[in-house]
Amino acid sequence: MKKLTPVEEAQIVAMREAGYTYPVIGERTGRSTASVKRVCSRFKASRGVVSEEIIAEARRELRAEISQDEAIQETAAAILIDTRLHCERLREKLHEAADKLAIDTPEDARQAFRALNSYANSIKLTADAMRSSVKIDTSDSVAEEDLEILPLRVMTEDDCRLLRAQQREEDVLLRGGESIEEDEVVELH
Repeated sequence: MKKLTPVEEAQIVAMREAGYTYPVIGERTGRSTASVKRVCSRFKASRGVVSEEIIAEARRELRAEISQDEAIQETAAAILIDTRLHCERLREKLHEAADKLAIDTPEDARQAFRALNSYANSIKLTADAMRSSVKIDTSDSVAEEDLEILPLRVMTEDDCRLLRAQQREEDVLLRGGESIEEDEVVELH
């Protein structure tokens, strides 16, 4: 491979000081990782020493350059459309699966909730990836709150009895003091 020019060396040093990794610099400059390391070592370039203002200005210039490139715009639009369609498809499948759920046992319920949690995570990760890839700023929009952890546990017989007693008490209050006859209570198993 041909010798590095002073301009290429300066570019490598600048990229390293801006925080790029050796493999990324090598890929972008068309040079091997070993060559990139040698240049950085020779010029004592270390990762991330450039000030935040310089990095921010470089990012603004890069965004301006990218936003004017029609091929990049078309690719970004295709990715956004594909991601949106994926999300819609996932939601359709969730609705279909939810309609077919047969939760007869606590184990079935636990598995169903795990599946729903996995689905919700995939939607969130997809949305986050899309937002990150197009650098959508959400600081002015409504802040997303982290989802609360949904604890799952298998109810014991004592838990079931306690819950039934609480439900009966609530039902008495709702009926205005009338209690339900014991033979009216239907237990589902």
